[in-house]
Amino acid sequence: MKAIEINGEIKTFSKLPNRWKNYTNFPLASEELLKQEGFFDVVQPEHNTETQRLGEIYFDEAKEVFTYPVIDKTQEQIDQEKEAHLKVVDSQFDQDAAKRLLLKAVAPLLADEASLTAEDISDIKMLYRQWRVGVMYDKDSDDPDKRRFVYNNELYKVIGTEHTSQADWPPDTAVSLYQKIVPPGIIPEWNVDDSSTYEVGTKVTHNGITYECINPTYAWIEPGTQDSHFGWSVVV
Repeated sequence: MKAIEINGEIKTFSKLPNRWKNYTNFPLASEELLKQEGFFDVVQPEHNTETQRLGEIYFDEAKEVFTYPVIDKTQEQIDQEKEAHLKVVDSQFDQDAAKRLLLKAVAPLLADEASLTAEDISDIKMLYRQWRVGVMYDKDSDDPDKRRFVYNNELYKVIGTEHTSQADWPPDTAVSLYQKIVPPGIIPEWNVDDSSTYEVGTKVTHNGITYECINPTYAWIEPGTQDSHFGWSVVV
């Protein structure tokens, strides 16, 4: 690095200008010419950054260099800088570490899904990633994000063995691979894509009415429509 004093102000250059006055290719000029034009090296003195600081740059005529005075910090300044550093460290937040700890904390809840409330599910799903195409999911994976995920703001668990997710196998239709986690006592909305999972006694709601499956073979028929009585009965 070079510096020059112009009108009482010292200007530093990490890279010399290509043109200077009448000179071209100025960075290739000799040291003698550079000094003739007032450009001298900038030398940063060794110092202890914890207890010392550098002052304003000045020209050392004896050594023909620009340099800085080394100034001892006061104890108050040292204490203030230490406290500022500690505050920065305190403010750092490792999201991955926090997520790992939280997943361990909720593991007992997830092991007993029947006890999950709607609020539990709403909170827990914030710990999981969104479902993505091209991801290897597996119900037996050691990675929590490969066993559960969020899709359309709903928490799902993987019930299929190892597979790579595909665009034509979305969680709300690929019922052999994924299952939405819902709190007990909440009757889900009828969905033709879920019809293969309905069993005798399964309850669903449709258009504000609750239905009970009486024959899974006809569960694909929309409740409340013609012929739906083959698969559904109204819950009184």
